[in-house]
Amino acid sequence: MDNLSIRNIMEELVSIQSDTGSRMEVDIAKRIYRYFQEDKYFKEHPDYFGWENVEDALDRPVLWALKKGKSNHTIILTGHYDAVEIECYGTLKSYALNPSLLKNAIKQKHLYRKSTEDSALDERIMSDLLDENWCFGRGTADMKGGLAIGIYETLTASEESEKSVLFIGVSDEENLSAGGRSAAAVLLKIKEKLDLDYDAVFILEPQLALDGDGFMVYNGSIGKMMPMIVAKGKLAHCGEPLKGLNSAHLLSEIVSRINLNTDLTTENLGLKTQVPMVQYLKDLKETYDVSIPEYSAAYFNLLFVGEKNANQLLEKIMELAAEGANAFTEKYRKACTISLKAQTLSEEDVIKEQPLVINVAELKKRLYSESENFENEHQKILMSLQIKMRTGQYTVQEVGITYIKQLLELFRAGSERAVIAVGLCPPYYPPVNNREKGSSYQHYLSAIAQTLKTREKITGERLRLKEVEYFTGIGDGSYFSCVDPREQRAMLKQMILPTTLYDIPVEEVNKIEAPCFYLGPRCRDIHQWSERVYMPDLEVLVPEMLEKIIGKK
Repeated sequence: MDNLSIRNIMEELVSIQSDTGSRMEVDIAKRIYRYFQEDKYFKEHPDYFGWENVEDALDRPVLWALKKGKSNHTIILTGHYDAVEIECYGTLKSYALNPSLLKNAIKQKHLYRKSTEDSALDERIMSDLLDENWCFGRGTADMKGGLAIGIYETLTASEESEKSVLFIGVSDEENLSAGGRSAAAVLLKIKEKLDLDYDAVFILEPQLALDGDGFMVYNGSIGKMMPMIVAKGKLAHCGEPLKGLNSAHLLSEIVSRINLNTDLTTENLGLKTQVPMVQYLKDLKETYDVSIPEYSAAYFNLLFVGEKNANQLLEKIMELAAEGANAFTEKYRKACTISLKAQTLSEEDVIKEQPLVINVAELKKRLYSESENFENEHQKILMSLQIKMRTGQYTVQEVGITYIKQLLELFRAGSERAVIAVGLCPPYYPPVNNREKGSSYQHYLSAIAQTLKTREKITGERLRLKEVEYFTGIGDGSYFSCVDPREQRAMLKQMILPTTLYDIPVEEVNKIEAPCFYLGPRCRDIHQWSERVYMPDLEVLVPEMLEKIIGKK
């Protein structure tokens, strides 16, 4: 193939806009597929590459290509072909997908013009703009650069290599990891069809930071859950506030106890997670009126490590929800006491019942037991939401909120009691770590360390291997490894949405049985307009590491 190089592949992939969660992802998938269609080896071996249609509303495929070596022992190289938006480039947006022009455009705008509208650049950005080793552009780092490595290494691997190489390209990593969740079934299908043994998975994501003389390899991937809470209050006119229960106030009492709560951090293998952060907090009124909000919703980003911590965290969320409900009730009753004395409220208007805190799974159980017709109502709700999600009318979070709200509308219809429903909304990322699989992965780290020593002799640059237990950027590694599928399946039962709308095939993931690493080039400022990748890593260092692992001849 003419002009085949990692740089050329990367620049071509970057030039194709592939905003996550859009049909643009199909455009780049077509170009990746064509690399293998046009290659001599794959023309001669058409059964060794494929476009796998998976259940996906946007028709985004899982792509794969196998270059057979001397054995069936196989190294998997994988990455995602979606990228985040380019709006943040502002007046430079027309250059965002053209690395060869973007760098000079940034220089012209920020270094050579003296305009009051130009803000001062970070010194590090200024330095990297003048350094030919840095390549700027959307997706250069996250992660079309790593994807280019995977494509190149698969196309150029020798049939005399010690191991076979399997490339896997997936969609949607920046959104719900739909591609990553679909990959396990594809991998098992390929494994059985071509009689492969999977030795290791390398996700070619970039390193999240430059760390002095350290070159980072990640042994696992951090977990993420998204607790969702929908509160149902009681309607009343704002002129008579104590005749109602304000769901927005009730939920805010709960949110204030969860957001930034250090008791909800976890620790494992030397890593302590960040505090939880509310991502959405809103009443569900569709228009303005002078009524108290009856429904309000919130969801949180909650990172965690240690597989067994998930249930404990959800239990703590329930406890904090109960504390918030108690605080709300105390304020409400104090206000009622004062208003009764002032004769601005009558005793029969005081709402006596304490708010009910319930998880969504228990809520559904109660609805099944209390209503013979609930099954029919439930199926109607699911069918309607499924259509709205798969046609792109609702995000998965909007589906979750609507689903809980509709369940609450069916629950104790007409009751004055406030209800707080708690569950897990997609996406869910189980934490994984290679140590859970024993010590069989250590020789891969040794091969990487040896490559660093070899490069030091050639370039004089001293880099030491820094083994990091968890990739903290959240990624597809959560769906390439699973030690205890029963534990994870039990956790998935806490999800708000049924498996027909969102699932992780943990039983299939468990059968992959290979250590999973994040290994990629150093970079800076992913998802920002100044995103850039360090080209010596991209073009030389990471490929040499992979070639040593593969045993390339």
